[in-house]
Amino acid sequence: MDTPVVATLLQPAAPNWPDQIEAIRTLLGAPNNPAVFPSHFLRVVLPRIGGHIVQFQRNGQTVGVGFLFPRASGRSNSQFLANTSLVYTLRCHVLQGDLSLEELAEAAQRSLPESRVIPYDPAATHAFRRTSTVVDGWDMGAPSIDEAAAIRSLQKRIWGVSTDNLYPTDIHSTDFGCVQSEVVRSGNQVVAFLFGFYKHGGRPLPAGWDEGINRDWRLESQVLGVHPDLRGRGVATLLKVRQAEKARQAGIDIVNWTADPLLWPNAALNFGRLGAVAFDFVPGMYAFRNEMNRVPASRLALTWLVNSRRVLDRLRAPGGVRDLAGAGAVVVNDGSLQVDLTCAAPRIAIEIPQNWVALQAQSLSEAEAWRSATDTVLAHYIGSQPGNYIITSVARERERCYLVAE
Repeated sequence: MDTPVVATLLQPAAPNWPDQIEAIRTLLGAPNNPAVFPSHFLRVVLPRIGGHIVQFQRNGQTVGVGFLFPRASGRSNSQFLANTSLVYTLRCHVLQGDLSLEELAEAAQRSLPESRVIPYDPAATHAFRRTSTVVDGWDMGAPSIDEAAAIRSLQKRIWGVSTDNLYPTDIHSTDFGCVQSEVVRSGNQVVAFLFGFYKHGGRPLPAGWDEGINRDWRLESQVLGVHPDLRGRGVATLLKVRQAEKARQAGIDIVNWTADPLLWPNAALNFGRLGAVAFDFVPGMYAFRNEMNRVPASRLALTWLVNSRRVLDRLRAPGGVRDLAGAGAVVVNDGSLQVDLTCAAPRIAIEIPQNWVALQAQSLSEAEAWRSATDTVLAHYIGSQPGNYIITSVARERERCYLVAE
């Protein structure tokens, strides 16, 4: 009789978590295996979406590795609330040839007895369902297999990253069942994309915000990319509006994502156009470096209540960028030069650079000073507890740019 396979869920709180991630990625053939996820995703994002890394052993020997992703169950919002059973896709990497995917899934399910685990082989051939709809003259829809590969190419072009930092193509397949994907086409070319992962739970909402909201089934919007030649033409907004529509169809009330607080175009889109808010700040969230992130990658965690009156009204009649004088906010930093941590005004304004990407390329020391100053301000003021501030909008004063919190 064969010795049973034992599944162990690795713990993100372990002090050697980053080393465990790199050891697993190396075991699976990174950086030369395109089916392996980027290091920063496995270290930071997978735990945030309620996912797990599973090590499979038999007789003390590692025989496989799996990644558990929250999976769309096909249930409605009301059905989800009535049935708390969680569904996962187990992304299996078999290291010993005589193991079946079903055997690994059964072992993983023993570690998560209240859940349902569906095995998935990233190396198999998978189905893609291309869709197409024209919105404001743009052809948008779920990607074909060739378009999924084009997402990788466009991501590499935009951020200038190595192939080891790109996402596997197969995650956009219908078989994976854990990702919402959308591309924008111009002719036969993919010129923009957006994808996000389904998510179990997340950070609590501020007191009084969660009435009638499904907090347990969310979407984590992960990567939005627009071809450099098309920036400023509203393509990113179209992608986010489409994402909100698809989230509602999936019974999702909350879309989360992270954003660099110093990127003004992103702030104008997220807070001014979409009506998202931010009450979580994570300094130095990612360790990676690329052309758009040359200093420690601090992030705001955004919350988008896609069924709220605030968001629905904003999408119909966008508030956009306010004038600082009319925002009624007290400025709490003079760029990177001076910060004020004593303000108790009802509304504050946090200055950010007008062009953060260019600043990083021109003067790394100045960029580091900006990051240090704004990290200090954001860590002090932003939060969801009484006395904290929530970022709700953006403002300008001539060439100076601000996040507005209240």
